Amino acid sequence: MKKEKDMLRYLINLYKDLYNHKDLFSFDFKFSPNEIEEVYKDDKTSFKIDKDKQRNCEIIGNDILALKTPESVREFMSSYNLNDKESKDNLIKKLNLQEFAYLYEIIYSSPLKSNMRKIDAFNSIDKYFYGISRADSIRP
Repeated sequence: MKKEKDMLRYLINLYKDLYNHKDLFSFDFKFSPNEIEEVYKDDKTSFKIDKDKQRNCEIIGNDILALKTPESVREFMSSYNLNDKESKDNLIKKLNLQEFAYLYEIIYSSPLKSNMRKIDAFNSIDKYFYGISRADSIRP
């Protein structure tokens, strides 16, 4: 019975992880994780999803996933004063590598190289917008 509980808990957690990134898939999920939890909450295997594990599973935040275009990424980045070192450091601390990789892929339309660090991804994104702002300032 313990093995069945563990398997069911693992599968539901896996489903929740996939559901959190549902926009990356070409199909629709039939059920929300809450619906699945409700069905199996009353089952004899009754289990509780570990809230700490649930927080750790959310690799990319919903506010970052809402960004779909380079313009929206530019607005997000401009909400921070990137000329100020402290503000820049706060942004780098706030976002994780997966979130920077997601933003990088939106801008450059290619995945982040596997050997790039968080600061490298940030610098690439910052250089992109710096180049655009320079081009805008040159235009008559």
